Amino acid sequence: MKVRPKGAKFIEENPPAEKVIKQAKASYGTPVIDGKVDSIWSKADIIKIDQYQQAWKGASGVAKALWDENNLYLLIQVEDDQLNNSNQNPWEQDSVEIFVDQNNGKTPFYEEDNDGQYRISFDNVATFNPDSIAEGFESETSISGTNYNIEVKIPLKAITPRRNTKIGFDVQINDAKDGSRISAAAWNDASGTGYMDTSVFGELILVGVTDPGTGGSGGSGGSGGSSGKESSGKDTTGETETPKGSESPDTSAVEVTVSEDGKATAKVSESAFVEAVKKVENETVKIEVKGSEQAKSVVVNLDTSLIKTATAADIKNIEIDTGMANVELPISLFANSREDAEIDLQINKVEAADLSQEVRTKVGNNVVFDFSLSVGGEKLSNFGSNQKVKVSYPYTLQAGVKPGRVVIYFIDDNGKFEIVKNGRYNNGQVQFKAKHFSKYVAIPVEVSLKDIYETSWATESIEALAAREIVKGVSADSFLPMKEVTRAEFVQMIVQSFELESKGTINPFSDVKAGDWYEKAVLTAYELGIVKGKADGSFGVNEKISRQDMAVITFSALKVAGINVSSTSAAIAFEDSADISEYAKEAVSAIQQAGIINGMPGGRFAPKDTANRAQSAVIIYKLIDEL
Repeated sequence: MKVRPKGAKFIEENPPAEKVIKQAKASYGTPVIDGKVDSIWSKADIIKIDQYQQAWKGASGVAKALWDENNLYLLIQVEDDQLNNSNQNPWEQDSVEIFVDQNNGKTPFYEEDNDGQYRISFDNVATFNPDSIAEGFESETSISGTNYNIEVKIPLKAITPRRNTKIGFDVQINDAKDGSRISAAAWNDASGTGYMDTSVFGELILVGVTDPGTGGSGGSGGSGGSSGKESSGKDTTGETETPKGSESPDTSAVEVTVSEDGKATAKVSESAFVEAVKKVENETVKIEVKGSEQAKSVVVNLDTSLIKTATAADIKNIEIDTGMANVELPISLFANSREDAEIDLQINKVEAADLSQEVRTKVGNNVVFDFSLSVGGEKLSNFGSNQKVKVSYPYTLQAGVKPGRVVIYFIDDNGKFEIVKNGRYNNGQVQFKAKHFSKYVAIPVEVSLKDIYETSWATESIEALAAREIVKGVSADSFLPMKEVTRAEFVQMIVQSFELESKGTINPFSDVKAGDWYEKAVLTAYELGIVKGKADGSFGVNEKISRQDMAVITFSALKVAGINVSSTSAAIAFEDSADISEYAKEAVSAIQQAGIINGMPGGRFAPKDTANRAQSAVIIYKLIDEL
């Protein structure tokens, strides 16, 4: 007799909203399965694994996909702060799960010989659901500190792969600590039911070659592997060449001229720009500058007349990838520029001799980059209100350094260091959004809070925020993660994270006094319309903040910052939705669907419950991704 699941009644009464189906692309190519990030992966799109299925944020990562006439290939790069395989259950270990629905049937069950779940641990032990899909499967892993890469080959036996084929697909990262899984993050599925239901998968579109057989013969990448429940994977014997004619020359790329002293220069021609416009994605045109990776500096020049071309094509950003660093310039920066002017983007690796002794001491061996942008010979130092330029560059995470502790600093002309709150390390690169150009450097920061490990699910978030000085301990080595958060404390964290500014001169609150540590944050939030007072004329600075008020303040801050968060989760009809105050309903729904604040056990939101410092840190750290 079948037992009715405990949650069946709730599901019947609260049917889930329409499932979100994300799409990603798999480029054509046949890699060597060795756990290494070979150059062939550079042409594959990045698939962000950031859909957390549990209430806290654990290990994170990205995936890339390739395909040929016989197989699907995946590279998954995982960032973690601890690797654990002490539990005998494979799903309770640090691992990656790959879900494939070859015919994209979207069935609520697994079809025989078509659907499968592949789980690979960080130490390359593979398990399969069903066992029959193990034949022909290969995997290899590589570990760097507490981070790891997994590279796999999955035979596509149920279909004939060809250009524009859609495959049901998802990928999930399991994060384990002390013998238990504490977090699971997927690309598409928020429900955690992908092990039995293919309708929760996203879609992978095969691109990058004409139909098989028209451009040469692609290799299979080997056929070894293992059968049964476990596999250690096998090396392939070689790499099959990409078929000739499968890729056309990149006429949008720009070559550089490098002088003897290591200075590279590149001119973006009209023809290269027009070709790049043809490949525009997400309202962004990408210019690739080749040959400057080893240079000490690079200058990229383009005419402002090209801005008119971009505007006509509804392009919002110009992304310039120099190899040394990647810079995304909003078109709006050049709205008032003359058409006959020239734009110069310059990136320098600063010599240690050009820094003061005090700056050199703090920087250590980390590379300092100096960015500058000029239009018509005039330097554009500040980008204006609500204007930011996205910047990223390669960064090697040293063994033992946790990703969240890598902090980006702006160094001013007087040698003063200022933290860029939105900066972070992400899979071999540091990335941040700059309000102005100058010198920037990424430096690992030590955090000495000893009591944060009692809330292991929030440790990464607390450390990252403490490193950025968004939160502080109650003493030099204590954070008190389980202590409840006051309204003043949460507003302080929001204002610090978003780097919000106002005159802060209007004070309608009876309990906010001049000189109070929260005065500037509360008055800034009030003037910007993020918070309101209470009926008695106070702000309630020492009152414990409720979960629904956290949602309202967070939602308001996002709107003030001009950030439109995307829905990554289906809307939930909470069992206690009637308890959510009318003024908070919109905010709770939006923040829940964005995955910033999740529900509580039993299908509740618990709007009137208070939150502790650890929970608040997790929420604030998630917001950094949106800044």
